[in-house]
Amino acid sequence: MVYLWSLRWMPFALSHGLNPLFTTHYVWAPQGFNLVWVTTIPGPSFVIAPVTSVWGPLASANLILWLAPALAAWACYLLCNQLTSRPLVAFAAGAIFGFSTYVGHHMRGHVNLLLMFCVPLACYLVVRRVRGRIGPRAFVVLLALTLLAQFSISTEIFATMTVFGGIALLLGLLFAPGDSRRAVWSAFLPIGVAYVIVLVITSPYLVEVIRNRPPGSLRPLGPNSVDLLSYVLPRSPTWLGAGTFLETTRRFSGLAQDDTAYMGPAILAIIVFFAWFGRRSRWTWMLIAFILVPVVFSLGPTLHVGGRTSIPMPGAALAHLPVLSSVLPERFPLFAWLGIAVLVSLFLAEGSGRGSWWRWGIVLLGAITVAVALPSPPYRTPLSTPPFFADGTYRSYLRQGENDLLLPANVGDEMQWQEAADFWFRQSRGYIGLGHPQGQVGNPGGSIAYVDHSADAVTPAPASFLLYLREQEVASVILPAPAPASWDELLMSLGAERVVIGGVTLYRAPSGGWAQTIP
Repeated sequence: MVYLWSLRWMPFALSHGLNPLFTTHYVWAPQGFNLVWVTTIPGPSFVIAPVTSVWGPLASANLILWLAPALAAWACYLLCNQLTSRPLVAFAAGAIFGFSTYVGHHMRGHVNLLLMFCVPLACYLVVRRVRGRIGPRAFVVLLALTLLAQFSISTEIFATMTVFGGIALLLGLLFAPGDSRRAVWSAFLPIGVAYVIVLVITSPYLVEVIRNRPPGSLRPLGPNSVDLLSYVLPRSPTWLGAGTFLETTRRFSGLAQDDTAYMGPAILAIIVFFAWFGRRSRWTWMLIAFILVPVVFSLGPTLHVGGRTSIPMPGAALAHLPVLSSVLPERFPLFAWLGIAVLVSLFLAEGSGRGSWWRWGIVLLGAITVAVALPSPPYRTPLSTPPFFADGTYRSYLRQGENDLLLPANVGDEMQWQEAADFWFRQSRGYIGLGHPQGQVGNPGGSIAYVDHSADAVTPAPASFLLYLREQEVASVILPAPAPASWDELLMSLGAERVVIGGVTLYRAPSGGWAQTIP
């Protein structure tokens, strides 16, 4: 829902002369909220704004989900073709990357994490520069544009690609022979110039990021790390074997659909074969070292094996670094998968003639074993908007620009309701991701909670809820119809005027405003 809201927010904000990147008063009104720590995907939202304007944000989101794997595969193809000069081999490697576990598991809707084609694209440009196949000026311009594009999609991936890209360059200096080492070293200056350009352009945004950074991690790193066995045991929604190992994998930390580490026996076998056949090449060990680095950091601050904690890990250092302390280790396999794709291209390129069939066979098997079952939950989820918001009924009951409290049954639905109404009203809350303010209905100091719509729903204390409605200048409280009896009783006791219309129950503030004390 955050992405649907964001896709609509960009064209709305620009058309109304608002800054779409910083503080908005359309959520968590009247105080507002700064969006720099929210995954609003400003770049894609701007590019795809014509589609959003004609067909709506859901069409735009589905279009992005459709294009993201192909874009990732295409960018990886460019990189691998640059390394091997074998288009068919590069195509296979691109497919491994574009349809990896990382991509498949995020297809449930993590738009900002799926659009990471700029990562292999940046690698492609660096390889071309190291090989002397692109001039320094063109390289700086193209790399700066690539980095800016990634920054506009996800500052998280921008930060992590910078870290792991730097590690890759250091590994190149460590493992490369003399002439190649000089070529790698010569790439540092133009890369630095490209980053300076990006930092200058994005400096106003970066200042806001630093100014509004959370005091610690947005989510704890330990429970959002990869279990060591995740690399060998599949989890849902992996197509093959997820149910077989369920008794073991259900003990792993984190959500199964966020676990992007699974490589499967075939991919792991390819790595072993590649290491054995190329054991005398320094490049072999450089590539394997690059794969191992994100694997190690994906394990988080403490090693987990089968759900049991073990020894401290290097990932503990990230918890003390600004910005990176909020990056979840379970997302680092992205960079391991890029290394694997390059390894696959080299593995296939080494084969020749009839003796190469088994290499292609094991790569095909690897692609099949990591495939996900897209028709299964949570990918195909129902999405419906009450007619009150969808057909324009809200215009007859809500004043434009007023502040309302939306209490849906599902987390994030209030964002969908607001964007469906084209931001006709502001809302006193709003699910905007992990960095949302802490404030519960009727208890601003508590943790955020969504309304229980069961028959025995618990409501906040009338006095504290009334105080909340007054302080937040709430004009209407909106719940799905029928509203729970306990909420209906609470709001009616506060003097609200009830209207049931278009699939919602609307409670308007009394004509003279909310009372100072409970009536």
